[in-house]
Amino acid sequence: VTVILSDGTKRKAKVLWSDKTLDLAVIKIDPKGLDLKPVEFGDSSQVSIGDKAIAIGNPLGINLKSTLTSGYISGKDRVITLQDGSTMEGLFQTDAAINPGNSGGGLFNDKGQLIGINTAKAGNSDGIGFAIPSNLAQNVKDSIIKTGKYERPYIGISVENLTSVTAKELKVPYSTGIIVKKVYPNSPASKYGLKNNDVILELNGKRVTSAGTFIGELAAKRIGETVNLKVYSNGKEKNISMK
Repeated sequence: VTVILSDGTKRKAKVLWSDKTLDLAVIKIDPKGLDLKPVEFGDSSQVSIGDKAIAIGNPLGINLKSTLTSGYISGKDRVITLQDGSTMEGLFQTDAAINPGNSGGGLFNDKGQLIGINTAKAGNSDGIGFAIPSNLAQNVKDSIIKTGKYERPYIGISVENLTSVTAKELKVPYSTGIIVKKVYPNSPASKYGLKNNDVILELNGKRVTSAGTFIGELAAKRIGETVNLKVYSNGKEKNISMK
């Protein structure tokens, strides 16, 4: 891997870590003799639909390097299916133009803070691009610096979307949420009392609308962090604080 800096300087880089499912990598260069200024991270959990979004990257290769496009955040918690059949969850959607080569470039707010990392566009469409929230990227970065690896936080359940059919079968008086299909032994979920066929309604006060958004939200948490779930279980709502 070769890194090209804004002044044209080239440095060989070492890949310290990468994860295809997250579409993220951590690389390292020798900073000797370079005046590098780290980007300021924004809090991607505070981003709202309608916020300004500024994308940078190298669309179509280095001949157009350091291109800037702008637009707005047009969606949150998006789930997309990639060409290999894998999915990515919890993404920002933006109408700032993102083209091949923009992937890996930053998505910034109007203060110049990093709120996302550009990752994909929707087929041949215009104005439908996606970015990984910066909080997930920052968790990865901090973990790699501290331990040399990144472990994705998990609570130990498999889930599926609540539908009108399953809601009727389970006698659940809600139209949105996710069903706990399996609780894995010795997991946080089993320790804190989640059971099969429980319905998760909220995560940290936010309505859970799909399995994809729930998984994406969890991925942006840190191991050891406490999450608060509102659950419908055995005909009653209950709150569970789970580490």
